[in-house]
Amino acid sequence: MSKEYPKVSVNPEGRTINNILIIDDDELWLQMLDVELKHLNYTVYCSTGKETIDDYKGKKIDFILCDIHMDGKSGFDLLEEIRVNNRMSMIPFVLMSGMMDPFVIRRAMWLGADDVLEKPFSINDLINVFNAQAERIARIHKYAEERLDTLRSSIQKVFPSELYNSLHIISGNSYILTELTEEIDQRKLKRIGNSITKGANQLHTIFDNISLYTHLLTNKDVFAKLSKESFAYDSGMVIENVCRNTAKKYEREHCLKMQNNFSTQVRIAREYLEKVITIVVDNAFKFSQIDSIVYVDVKEDSSLLKITVVDNGDGLNEDQLSQIGPFMQFDKNTYQQRGIGLGISLAKLIVELHSGIISFTSQKGQGTTVSIILPILPK
Repeated sequence: MSKEYPKVSVNPEGRTINNILIIDDDELWLQMLDVELKHLNYTVYCSTGKETIDDYKGKKIDFILCDIHMDGKSGFDLLEEIRVNNRMSMIPFVLMSGMMDPFVIRRAMWLGADDVLEKPFSINDLINVFNAQAERIARIHKYAEERLDTLRSSIQKVFPSELYNSLHIISGNSYILTELTEEIDQRKLKRIGNSITKGANQLHTIFDNISLYTHLLTNKDVFAKLSKESFAYDSGMVIENVCRNTAKKYEREHCLKMQNNFSTQVRIAREYLEKVITIVVDNAFKFSQIDSIVYVDVKEDSSLLKITVVDNGDGLNEDQLSQIGPFMQFDKNTYQQRGIGLGISLAKLIVELHSGIISFTSQKGQGTTVSIILPILPK
């Protein structure tokens, strides 16, 4: 191994990667790496591969370097264990081997290795890998911070204003009822009552979506326990009723064009299917022109339910599509939106928790297509 050390700071302060776990049953190679890295003031933990993941629970580890071919567990086995361990899954994991071939490299990449080093390598090569992974981590952190700042900004803009709008409707009309009752005729009284109901419904929808979203995030395992009885209903009829009721809500029954050739059962409870379809179809009407057509296609394809909803609204550009998430709204002033931008994220979460897929395609000025795929209950 080369004694020409790379030009790196020997001061561990400020280094993103400083605490290194090395796993190799070649004790001589392990000792050489240990000496070289400690010379550069890295903190090194050495293992011959006989320990379990839990043995490193109390250690701060920034980087894992693991040999592929070892007695007992292989580096591939350890990589698979690490990647499903919530606490350690994001630690850079680099494999090394003295026997390299294209299959080894491909398998390493398939399992989620961050890099593969061929033995023997110099300390310079290893430090270059550290630096590359440190830069990757910095990019991820920067991207995460930017998204978090965007989310904070969206919550600050959307959430208080939507609560205020609904409360304003309720409190304003309640004041009229309590202070000016004698001056109100029956028609105005009914209009005021409808406004109060509208404001209360808006608040109810906001809190209902937040409650459901947080419940699903914290109780993901509940879906594996649902019995077949939960799916005993006509899925096609439920979808059609939701679509027609949503069109009626917008007084656009004439704009709904629907193809529904589905009447079997889907592996999703009725209330969750209704919620998903309501969100997607409501968005299609909300973000399209008053007389434009909304297409809904429902069909069975290879033991899957496929639902396609197409609107002719203004659509989203690529940047907006990439930002779809909780509390995100786009072109809010144009559409005078109501709600807190949680609907699509909630629909996506429900579909994915039921082993389904939801995807979005859109172009600015050319509308949006939402595709939903859900597994059908075996007959």
